[in-house]
Amino acid sequence: DQMLLDTAFERQRPRLIALLGVIGRPESIQLLSQVIQTPVAGRPSDVDISARLAALIAIGSVANRFALPERDFDILRQASDPAYWEVRLAPGTVGTQSSPNDRVPALPANDPGQNLQAPLAADDVRSLARTLSIQAYRAYALTGSPEVLAKLQSDVTANSNAAIPKPLKDDRRSVIDDAIRLNQTSRSKGALSTYKSE
Repeated sequence: DQMLLDTAFERQRPRLIALLGVIGRPESIQLLSQVIQTPVAGRPSDVDISARLAALIAIGSVANRFALPERDFDILRQASDPAYWEVRLAPGTVGTQSSPNDRVPALPANDPGQNLQAPLAADDVRSLARTLSIQAYRAYALTGSPEVLAKLQSDVTANSNAAIPKPLKDDRRSVIDDAIRLNQTSRSKGALSTYKSE
């Protein structure tokens, strides 16, 4: 676990996180949550984004393997809302509060000397927030929890009743249906059975 906090392993962080999803214990969720909850400062690197995407799935995998109650992985439900990510990505569009021109590393233990690029544009924030929220929703489903399945099924009803344009409603329905299938498969066959071989 401590390798995640070591700058020497910064580039390997997404792989280390994925490994935690396979061998981690329930206590690993706290460390993985730290990766997810850390606000972005400056433009996130590909490694930063990959680490967050991997951390979400790793939490879902650990929760599945140990049949954890929803309260132990509630961060996944929270993170399935794009607004959750927009708040964490917004600091990347401005400097820090104490010094608006200063930039700090985007994740704990990133090399403080790294060259941070220009901050994200608002459209990029929205797009990245959507990608991360869908991954969180999939990770939430990956837990295989019957409690989660009930909430996913209630999302079908809420989406059907939402006063939004049909294309958006259809897109949301596709994400929900995929999550329901993922939940059912991971519950019956385990989370690892859902990983695609490359």
